[in-house]
Amino acid sequence: MNVNQLWKDNSAWFGEYTIGYMAALAQQGVAPGSFGTPQQQAAAHQFARGVADTGRLLPGTPEFDAAVAQVRSDVIPQGALFNDQSRMNMLEGMYDFSEEISWIDLQVGAQYRVFDLRSNGTIFADVEGNDITISEWGGFAQASKRLFADKFKVTGSIRYDKNENFAGQFSPRISGVLTEGNHNIRLSYQTGFRMPTTQAQHIDLNVVSARLIGGLPFYREKYDIFTNSFTQASVNQYIAAVGAGASPVSPAATSLLVPATEELIPELRPEQVRSIEVGYKSLLANNRLLIDAAYYYNIFNDFITLSSVRRAPGPVFPTPANAEQLAINALNAPTLLTPITTPGQENTFQTYTNITGRNILAHGAAIGLQYNLPKNYTLSGNYNFNRLITDVGEDFLAEFNTPEHKFNIIFGNRKLTRNFGFNVAYRYQSAFRWESSFAIGDVPEVHTVDAQMSYRLPSMKSILKLGGSNIFNERYILNFGGPTIGAIYYVSITFDELFN
Repeated sequence: MNVNQLWKDNSAWFGEYTIGYMAALAQQGVAPGSFGTPQQQAAAHQFARGVADTGRLLPGTPEFDAAVAQVRSDVIPQGALFNDQSRMNMLEGMYDFSEEISWIDLQVGAQYRVFDLRSNGTIFADVEGNDITISEWGGFAQASKRLFADKFKVTGSIRYDKNENFAGQFSPRISGVLTEGNHNIRLSYQTGFRMPTTQAQHIDLNVVSARLIGGLPFYREKYDIFTNSFTQASVNQYIAAVGAGASPVSPAATSLLVPATEELIPELRPEQVRSIEVGYKSLLANNRLLIDAAYYYNIFNDFITLSSVRRAPGPVFPTPANAEQLAINALNAPTLLTPITTPGQENTFQTYTNITGRNILAHGAAIGLQYNLPKNYTLSGNYNFNRLITDVGEDFLAEFNTPEHKFNIIFGNRKLTRNFGFNVAYRYQSAFRWESSFAIGDVPEVHTVDAQMSYRLPSMKSILKLGGSNIFNERYILNFGGPTIGAIYYVSITFDELFN
């Protein structure tokens, strides 16, 4: 955006585009006030782009490279750099009562943290004279006891945490582990919470497609995001209807618009979760096979999410009741078709909020296996499954951002010979949908192979290792919009017994 701004500011570009678009419609015989057919609109769009883009900086030219270098060297809003010197100060402590109490294991602890946000206005609204700090504190007590000849261990705990911007949160937990020989069965019921991050509370950043703002009341009031605003999901339906040929001021199109309200996009608060987990761990097959498996089921309340709105410069009536309202719509409704991203003039806002009035459900499982083969060979693997059960809807971003399936298979021998060992690992994760305030898109599945060889050097009391991750250099990404990752190769030597 800033590279384009160095060439031509947005207001000039949109002005030229609009004139070219209307001229192209007129040349095709479209009557004033009408938007023509989808084919005529497409032709007008291509012509208008040609007019507005004349002389635009093109990649590969010295002028473009100079503009990129200038933007990369400057801070937001003129450039692309953050100027973040935020810091956190924390004090925490814990005490174990094992010396004072023998019949039960008891621990207590407390923590105090202060976040000092110092982005110099490039991420947060901490411009000069507006320092932003966030303090939070909490404490816990945990007790555990072995029962039934030490075959059953029960643990219970309770925490209390308070952030200065939100109500305090209690989070009790209880778990039990039953041990019989090599078999261990565990069951737990836990409650927890997710305090909104510093970004979720205080971000104030133009991310080109929208202005991303914190979920605290201050930012909603600062940008007045609920006046003449509509949910982005409904605006997208409105845009699609206009693209299909409907007039942007017709009731058929405007009736799709859903007003953005504080009921739909409530003030940000902490997220709560209730989780049930059951697990099993054991040594089987004459102690050759180790198995560790678990299943969890999560119930979220006040699930933290992101939601977007688009604001018109004046009233828009989804179902106009008279000629006056139709005339007002003719003035304001078409502005919803295009996001305005010029800093200080934005009409699209994305804010942190919660999904209220319904539970969001998720579940998952994991299993790990290791089998000891003859002559020191081992074969092991693990599998993880995670799924968000509830569809959060078009108005919200789930940001679950976890592959549904992941597994690893590892084969190796730590002592193939007296001094030589190796292992090889195959790793896989399934494709998944990535959602964030920065970008939304699909992350392809990942297949990689890791390998390592080790050799003991007894005379030097050292171990030499040669290995790599993703040794075949299969490029992949872990998040949409993130960097591609290739191979890493390494050589290491570890000197042991330095003080022996």
